[in-house]
Amino acid sequence: MHDLRTSILLALWASGGSVPGRTFLQKLIYLAGAKAGLTLPYGPDLYGPYSPEVAAEVDRLVEAGILSETVERFPSEPGGFERRRHTYELTEEGRVLANEHLAREDFPGATFAKEAEAIWRMDCDYRQLSLAAKVHWVLSDTNAPATFEQARQQAEWRNWHLTAEDVERAVDLLVDLGLAERSTD
Repeated sequence: MHDLRTSILLALWASGGSVPGRTFLQKLIYLAGAKAGLTLPYGPDLYGPYSPEVAAEVDRLVEAGILSETVERFPSEPGGFERRRHTYELTEEGRVLANEHLAREDFPGATFAKEAEAIWRMDCDYRQLSLAAKVHWVLSDTNAPATFEQARQQAEWRNWHLTAEDVERAVDLLVDLGLAERSTD
């Protein structure tokens, strides 16, 4: 649980203290954790890799006043699936705790924060991160090189409906993040 709290705090810290949306936060933590070599409790879910434990810890941090949460309703957007956006922000207490967690010697905090910041700087939205997380999950789960079509079929098997273009965009992002490689064959 302590690593989840650290991951959440450092993901927010690396994002300038605020993250726009539950999906974005889940995928940011998943991808930064993968890049930092962490094993966090994620499993496949409707919108890609998801951790109920991360969601519960976020709720605990909001209840404790370590994070603030604002909820915004908005109409359907083309290609989007969020109807309400929960924006999370570190409170002053949260900033202090994030700095303490960054200095933990039993957790790769600086590495995780660096990876989360790199993802944040890519200026992706929650849909792009969701696609990248799905394709990363598929590639990690098969643990073998895959064509775009094989990755798409594996995603389909999990009821993740991706087009060939979705997979290609996701792979581009994963390659930029160093989480995938393109074959030169």
